[in-house]
Amino acid sequence: MKLALLIIGLTVAKPPRNKKPTSPPCPRRTHHATNTTYVPYRPIQRGACTYDPHACAALDGVATPQPIAATRQDALPAAFPAVDAAEVGANRAYDWASREQLRRGCVGDGGNAARWAAIVARAAANKRALARGDRDVEPVRVLVLGGSVTLGTHCDVAPGSMPSAACAFPQRLATHLDAAYGPGAVKVAVRAMSGTGSGTASKNGHIIDAAATTDLLILDYAINDAIVATAKTYDVDDVAGLPEAKAVRASTEKLLRVFTKAGAHVAVLCTFYVPLSPASWTHWLASGARGHAARDGSPTFTFVACATEDELRRANRLHYAYQDIVAPVARRYGASLVSYRDAFWPDVASPPHVAYWYNTRAYHETCGRYGGPFRQDPHPTYEDHQLIADVLWYHWLQHAAMAHCARDDDGADGPAEPEPEPEAPEEAAPADPCGEVLASFVAEGSDAEFPAARRGRDWRYYEDRPAKPGWIGQARERLVFRLPCGDGPIRLTILRSYASVGSAQVRVSPPRAPGAAPAVDVDDGAVTLVDAAWDRGESTYETVDVPAPAARCGAGAARDVELRVLPRDASRKLKFKLVGLEACAGLVNATT
Repeated sequence: MKLALLIIGLTVAKPPRNKKPTSPPCPRRTHHATNTTYVPYRPIQRGACTYDPHACAALDGVATPQPIAATRQDALPAAFPAVDAAEVGANRAYDWASREQLRRGCVGDGGNAARWAAIVARAAANKRALARGDRDVEPVRVLVLGGSVTLGTHCDVAPGSMPSAACAFPQRLATHLDAAYGPGAVKVAVRAMSGTGSGTASKNGHIIDAAATTDLLILDYAINDAIVATAKTYDVDDVAGLPEAKAVRASTEKLLRVFTKAGAHVAVLCTFYVPLSPASWTHWLASGARGHAARDGSPTFTFVACATEDELRRANRLHYAYQDIVAPVARRYGASLVSYRDAFWPDVASPPHVAYWYNTRAYHETCGRYGGPFRQDPHPTYEDHQLIADVLWYHWLQHAAMAHCARDDDGADGPAEPEPEPEAPEEAAPADPCGEVLASFVAEGSDAEFPAARRGRDWRYYEDRPAKPGWIGQARERLVFRLPCGDGPIRLTILRSYASVGSAQVRVSPPRAPGAAPAVDVDDGAVTLVDAAWDRGESTYETVDVPAPAARCGAGAARDVELRVLPRDASRKLKFKLVGLEACAGLVNATT
């Protein structure tokens, strides 16, 4: 049985009978590097059954969190680049979130307890099979979807180096699972692209196809979706009611619907970040801290950015509102909603006293208008990734405890009660005009995996930012792709930005006969102008549907799709970046 997680909180199922563990609590463990002790987890009460996740023998020994193993290839590097003493104090390794933070952020409304029980039971069964020497086990498959934070961008690298996922939270979560159940019992896969949100993901054929082989889905689109959800204004009381916010809710709903229908459980991860102005440093920070550590030393997911006080106020409202946008969808589909907002920021009028960190391990734009000497990077450091993974692992342990309490007297594993049907959506989701995807290309590897039929000299496939490849063109050069012919639109995923991007003319040809050579210049068909520029201070990827000319597609027919960058300013060249392309069959042949 599959499970989907929407990380904000979870509910517990009523056990059929009460059981009480008798094993003694595990001793407190010492961190392998910083010599500090873990914070013990809160015991779980389910009726008369109390289960302590630290109990040594419970759940076949799956109880005690483990530090990142030094033997893993994806473990944290042994040494980080030299930094000044103040940064060392701020970027200390957070062993675990506090007990109170875990309690507020991990246990709340939502979550299908029956599906959770089935997943935990399978992981435990795999552990026993591996212990018997059986290597032919079907692992519990966990899929993590997200953007640059999910990839671990800049979390553990020296300035100017390529990003690495070695310290990203999915890897630390995988380490916890390997230590608890054994390598091979649970597999964690990551499918993420910098700058993308749920809108792009919900239209990606590769992601939709992955639903059939996913047991647990973790969505981490909070930051990029929050940007999209308030694309036009921050200054409204009902952010969740904005049209853009409704679009985010609809795309999140589609992902939950597709994955839960296939049997997965979904967790929606509600992280947040707060752009902070230099003027606010002295308000929160101890004297002489220079933007490194809050008075109470508490961690959070924030960064210092080039922001005015008014921009800070509006950004607070923007990111605080994300949970309100997606929570109703999570409840309808029985997804677990794990909320970092509830853990760190329960009152919108009272932002948390936090460690205002900035990531100096990667070069980024300096706040020049403030004269500040600090490099800025809007991505968490490894300490914050540790915290995210630890909260997720605690979430897993909570459900493992529930499954343990609900086990039959003979030790059989299985759900304690029937799986509930998800409630009907408040509003019927509109049908996706794409229907079946006939061909799909995503800029994740080399240009050989995203081939162009013809390209002008100013179109190249490369990374304009580390780990962000794509087809990038300038001037009036043309880029042509040959795609299968369908009745639906051509779906493009492009970079929307404020920095030196322009428009492209996209022309989709009528059907071409099988075997016909791609046109040098596409001079027939439907023309659409796609503008990639906007006046907001963020960059993100966005999916755009371009109509194809109405025509009957015969067997083996194809279409040519041509992109031509249009000049906007005679004094400079503006670029256009394409990172995804799909041919759609249309609603007539839709399968989902």
